Amino acid sequence: MQERQARNLAIVRDLREGMRRTDVARKYGLAREIVSLISSMQSEDNPIRRKERDQAIVQDLQEGMKRTDVVRKYRLAWETISLIARMHRADMAIRRKERRQERDQAIVLDLQEGMKKTDAVQKYGLTWQYITRIAIEQGVGMARIRKERRQERDQAIVQDLREGMKEADAIQKYGLTWQRITQIAIEQGVDIVSIKKEHKQERDQTIAQDLQEGMTSEEAATKYRLTPAYIRNIAREHVLRRKRVSAQELEARDRAVMQDLKGGMSTKDAARKYERTQVHILTIARKHGVRRSEQNARGRQLRDLAIAQDLREGMSVKEVVTKYGLSKGSIYRISRKQGLGPRRRGRPPNSAPADPS
Repeated sequence: MQERQARNLAIVRDLREGMRRTDVARKYGLAREIVSLISSMQSEDNPIRRKERDQAIVQDLQEGMKRTDVVRKYRLAWETISLIARMHRADMAIRRKERRQERDQAIVLDLQEGMKKTDAVQKYGLTWQYITRIAIEQGVGMARIRKERRQERDQAIVQDLREGMKEADAIQKYGLTWQRITQIAIEQGVDIVSIKKEHKQERDQTIAQDLQEGMTSEEAATKYRLTPAYIRNIAREHVLRRKRVSAQELEARDRAVMQDLKGGMSTKDAARKYERTQVHILTIARKHGVRRSEQNARGRQLRDLAIAQDLREGMSVKEVVTKYGLSKGSIYRISRKQGLGPRRRGRPPNSAPADPS
């Protein structure tokens, strides 16, 4: 007995001096687990403290602490931790069973609340077959759960459709095809065609109201994500007429249109400004004796005069090309036509040389 105690003390002394456990085990002809056990028993002289430590280790293991964390916390070898755990194996088995029951109850609760299959598998790290078996053991029918969840989903789909959800939004939200969504609506006693028709009528009435309040066709098209032509069709369907104007007002408007056209404005810009079609603008121009070719010639003439003026003021050819969207050849041709000589580097065209005095 005394020899064993002396050996144990020598083992503890070697370990404290920094000798590795494998070297100590080889030196004294013992297993590494025995050396670890001797070290732990000799380091805790008070049996009461050692009992409290063992109970704390078992408690940590029951609560799910990892092996490396237990070894680091108590500064013991894993072999010693394993020996302590085997001594309290019954308590650990009971705790594992309790933890498994708590987990199973949580799984069933999540499934009843509508958790998806993939989410349950990812949360608990189990296969779907094992989760299904747990639900059956707990007395929960998976078929009934799936049926209830499907009914809740179908009711939500019908509610969204009645509130005006678009096809693309419903497909993206529920991950179903439009054919399947239509089938669900029919099973719920809802007519998709009538719902679409009601939504379209409400939208068209809102568009007509916006147009009556002064919104242009382009603004309405941007707001409702429709084409201006479709907006005008909606206006015609709702017998939307602009307020009547007098002959004097029409004549004043036509004069303003002609003034803008003679000033170089395109028919497209004039149609956008006066909220008319290009055909209507061209009709006004022909009515006042201006044909489209004459209008284009007048616009080009004004443009050439502006280009010549910019060149005289010292603007470079590159800047003029960027401003008017023309090629360099066109700019040179216009400058010659306007009586400007070829550009020289270092001074604007037709500018007098500096006085040397």
